[in-house]
Amino acid sequence: MTTDLKLKLYPALIGVLTTIIAILLLGRLISPAGKPASRSSSFNSSEADRPLAASGLSAIATVPWTESLVETEPVATPVLPAPALPAIADQSGRLRVSNSTPHVVRVVLLAQKPDSDSDTDRYREAVHWDFAPGEGAGKGLLLSLPDGELQLQPNDVLMGFSLDGSQRYWGPYVVGQTPFPSWNDSTGEWTLDLVPKAP
Repeated sequence: MTTDLKLKLYPALIGVLTTIIAILLLGRLISPAGKPASRSSSFNSSEADRPLAASGLSAIATVPWTESLVETEPVATPVLPAPALPAIADQSGRLRVSNSTPHVVRVVLLAQKPDSDSDTDRYREAVHWDFAPGEGAGKGLLLSLPDGELQLQPNDVLMGFSLDGSQRYWGPYVVGQTPFPSWNDSTGEWTLDLVPKAP
């Protein structure tokens, strides 16, 4: 067999085989598990007594098009209540963070400058802390700044994101405006627990 003849014959054979496979699969979809589909009342008894072809081609002709679709009532989507905002939204206090995730996480703080009237110069330079997987889980770790104690103020912004390539993030959280971080009245601290997120 010459090369030119092979180049012409192979695409034709592939096309025929693809068509046969598509017809067989379509027959199985319409008549699952090899059972004939129910027949419409418009077929006469001689048609109903004929066996289906092995290829499933006859099953295509026997689908009852006269049946109406069953209408179902829409299922109500449950509405989850929004978490409550912190009870004391105007408190300043220390920040305790727990990394309850299996990821390396960086927590970034964008703190407001006191008595700043300008929107363009409202925040200090961002600072961050890195947490190993599970670090601080349970009691949490009390955060501090290189130059002293950290006092979290209302409207400071917190954000967490993974550093291990898993592309997970937490926040942004606005202190006193979002449910997290939460205020712990007994310790006088803001607490932020980073929990695992779905992929």
